[in-house]
This record gives sequence, structure tokens and C-alpha cells, in this order.
Amino acid sequence: MNYITDAESGSSGSAVHNNEVENKKAIKEIQDKLNELAPSLHNSINLTTIKDLEVRVSNLEEKVEKILKILESKKD
Repeated sequence: MNYITDAESGSSGSAVHNNEVENKKAIKEIQDKLNELAPSLHNSINLTTIKDLEVRVSNLEEKVEKILKILESKKD
């Protein structure tokens, strides 16, 4: 695709083309870096979710222990 509409021939057309090529390279590099980061972001989300679940389970265990103690005390 050529979007150059200058009537003049010369370096301006090649400069625009060079900028376009450089932009495409930069976009490709950014996409590659984002693709590298994506798995680690998913892992950190999973770790956060796991930590949250561990805390919730721990809280539930504590509550169950309290309930059992109350039931045992009522038994006697």
C-alpha cells in the first residue's frame, strides 16, 4: 500500500516509507514483548487467586474449629 500523495519525487517518499517500516518493526517488537509478558501475567493472577483461596480456607478452618469447640463445651 502506498499512501504517498506528494506530487514531488524525492526523499520525502522514501522517508515516509522508512518511517512506516520502522513503525512496523517497533509494533512487532512491542507485540513480541507483550506475548512474552502474557504468561507471567496469567501466572501472577493464578498465584493471587491461589493465595486468596488459601486465606479463605484458613479462615473457614478457624471458624470450624471455633464451632467444634463450642459444640464440645455444650456437650459436657
